[in-house]
Amino acid sequence: MINMKSYLFILALFVAAGLKAQTGSISNIEVIPYTDGTGMVEITYDLEGAEPEYEISLEVSFDGEGTFTAIDIGCITGDIGEVQPGIDLVLILWDGECSSPGVFSTQTQIKLSASFNPGWTCGDQTVRDGQSYNTVQIGTQCWMARI
Repeated sequence: MINMKSYLFILALFVAAGLKAQTGSISNIEVIPYTDGTGMVEITYDLEGAEPEYEISLEVSFDGEGTFTAIDIGCITGDIGEVQPGIDLVLILWDGECSSPGVFSTQTQIKLSASFNPGWTCGDQTVRDGQSYNTVQIGTQCWMARI
């Protein structure tokens, strides 16, 4: 379970990290553990980048050694998985008691990362927001054109 001592360490980690993904970045991270004994942790962040969406993942370490493990997706709600950049104040709720029952550590660290994985090859057709787009490679970038 996360407590206030852990909160201060987690917040320092996030502020110092400013995590970057290939062409996107996560910034303005704020971590707020609930103090009602539920083990819930609220995480907000901004996501920027040139890609249409990024895969957001959350990992945790309790050992102070940086040994991170993925958090069970069933214990996370909110803006996790595929997230579009440019949205202010993206929100994740992590149920720490669900993912790590009875675990307490003053060395808790959380790693929040964004990666681009289009799941298709440039030149293929893709669908975004209900619209179909052809894609074409120009230099090192893949561009979309509405059909």
